[in-house]
Amino acid sequence: MAPQSPIESKANDVQLNYSNQVIYTPDEENIFRTVYSFGSARYGCYGSLCLKRDGRVAIYDHQNERTFSYRDKSLTFFHENGEPGVMLSCIEHAQQCLFLSTDRHYLIPLITLPNSADTRNPNCARIIVNTIPKSGTYLCDLILTSLGYTSLHLHIFTDCTADNRSLTSAEAHRTLDRLVFCPPEGIAAVMDPGEFALSHLERRQDVLRCQQEGAITIHCVRDLRNCLLSLMHFKLDVVGPRSPADQVWRSVAGRDRFLAFLSFFAELDIKSAIACAYAIAPETTNVLRFEDLVSGLLPPRTIGEFNAIEPGLGTQFAEALPLAVGAPTSTLSKRHADYREHWSEAAQAFYIESGLRDANRAIGYDLP
Repeated sequence: MAPQSPIESKANDVQLNYSNQVIYTPDEENIFRTVYSFGSARYGCYGSLCLKRDGRVAIYDHQNERTFSYRDKSLTFFHENGEPGVMLSCIEHAQQCLFLSTDRHYLIPLITLPNSADTRNPNCARIIVNTIPKSGTYLCDLILTSLGYTSLHLHIFTDCTADNRSLTSAEAHRTLDRLVFCPPEGIAAVMDPGEFALSHLERRQDVLRCQQEGAITIHCVRDLRNCLLSLMHFKLDVVGPRSPADQVWRSVAGRDRFLAFLSFFAELDIKSAIACAYAIAPETTNVLRFEDLVSGLLPPRTIGEFNAIEPGLGTQFAEALPLAVGAPTSTLSKRHADYREHWSEAAQAFYIESGLRDANRAIGYDLP
């Protein structure tokens, strides 16, 4: 079981102001599936928060809003000593609940997940597949879906979430207009059992906060040198140029194109991949190596770790893996990714000077 967050620990010390006997309409149920922005017109945004079904306020840490009650379209926050505080009224719009108060406080929905069908056991895991880009993200998506888990069609990043629910797989990699700015742990807090989301988290603290909110994190890693080559192929084959400068490196031929790619993305995707590697590096369980995934064989240790997440999950994942390898996904490349075919002294120098080698060693590759 994931450790309690400081928010949860403090909330347990006060009287919760929520009754499990309350029956809510479907629109009202949405308040438990929403990440909100909380603040006031006078002082601005205080932060993001989530409302839990047991009356706790999650992902937001302030003594004035430890718990809440919701009755007859009215939401009241309670101080940690049990005293009532801010009171807000619900305004339902487009199947979402916006809250406003007479003293100009607000709760504005940032993202609302659909009410789940509750078809899975409530003891099922809530999973975030957290990966280095191009290390098996959508292969894991395919396998979890085949095992009956429900994809939220969300791609979580450190500072925002790509809401791909209304997009096709191809569109999801070509548009940036579906970004929602909410903290990663907010998604973890409103997920239901049996659901999963994808992520590339660049800060260790974000991984830990998602875990503190009860999400199980499964991580994918890969030799970063092959990640780079695969990422270049992905940019060429799937993601079109997003600026004139992005077009220039694509026009270069041969090995020089790879060097031009490295130079263009050094402060963008490559810097992000390094950060993702360091965020994953301290994890000791539930880490999948891309090289194992594409072999179709899940190591016995990993099977045991997954079985500990949910009985039978590791065994089922191992059985589904060879059937999924090579199956079409939105990011599958038919090109062979062996960095040695594009490597050079200049590429090696970049690899070392950029910090890629140190990050690669942190996740167990290219060890001295």
